[in-house]
Amino acid sequence: MKIQDLGDRWNIAYQKCLESYKVTEAIKIAHYYKPKKLYKYFSFDNYWKDNIQNGTLVFNSVYNFNDPLDSRWYLDYERIIKKRVLDDGRDPTSVEDFLEIIGRNGTITLYEEDLLPLYDSFRISCFSETPCSNVMWGHYANKHNGFCLEYDVDKITSIVKPLMPVVYTEKPFDASDIIDMRGIDDKYVMICPALFKSKDWSYEKEWRLILPKKEETLLYHIPEAITGVYLGFKTLSNESADELESIAEEHNIPVYRMLRGYLSYDLVYSSVSDLKNGKSKGFLI
Repeated sequence: MKIQDLGDRWNIAYQKCLESYKVTEAIKIAHYYKPKKLYKYFSFDNYWKDNIQNGTLVFNSVYNFNDPLDSRWYLDYERIIKKRVLDDGRDPTSVEDFLEIIGRNGTITLYEEDLLPLYDSFRISCFSETPCSNVMWGHYANKHNGFCLEYDVDKITSIVKPLMPVVYTEKPFDASDIIDMRGIDDKYVMICPALFKSKDWSYEKEWRLILPKKEETLLYHIPEAITGVYLGFKTLSNESADELESIAEEHNIPVYRMLRGYLSYDLVYSSVSDLKNGKSKGFLI
């Protein structure tokens, strides 16, 4: 089936490609079905002006992420060892034979540390599909006291690739075949574990830009990609938020304010210009 014919099933095909180490094909699927806009949450830290004025995207190691299980993998040791034994031309006929072969072959040793180099092989910049996640505002935008930037995805991917959605699963990525890399010729295979997270995080609706560590820079400046600024629910009396609004207006970037929905816990937003004209889709307080 052609990529353009996958329709609503594209994410299933995408996950199957990753699980079978066909990462290049998964990248093509992700690129075809990528959203037009993505969002990134910020607090008013020492670098916030750089985020809006220079469109700075920072790429981090998974060691710095708040989820210690992010990009973890699963190794099926029994399957790996059996494969190595068979590849070496030995065919154990019983469990005892299998254990006896392992016992006298000192070269068969497998540890979790065998894949630790994966952690240092890439750097990541994270985005969300939505600017209206209550939890994201609480976790990444200083408890709704920060802001969120909207990005034109085409302008980002014209400079930095690949951009991939995260798959949320019950179990970590099975990296058993990566450990030997036998029969795998996809140059992107090492990024597979970085695209799987626990279902506990599915609310993030995350997409990731992934760079190999060998890149010369882990900072990219793409100010032209910013197409919107969203001010947090609690920034009404925030001087930094007022300054951010002024900077955005100087650069002709639309500014929105997050609001409390009328009949639900959902966050909504209205443009600042609409609010000034007495139009609102929710409550300011």
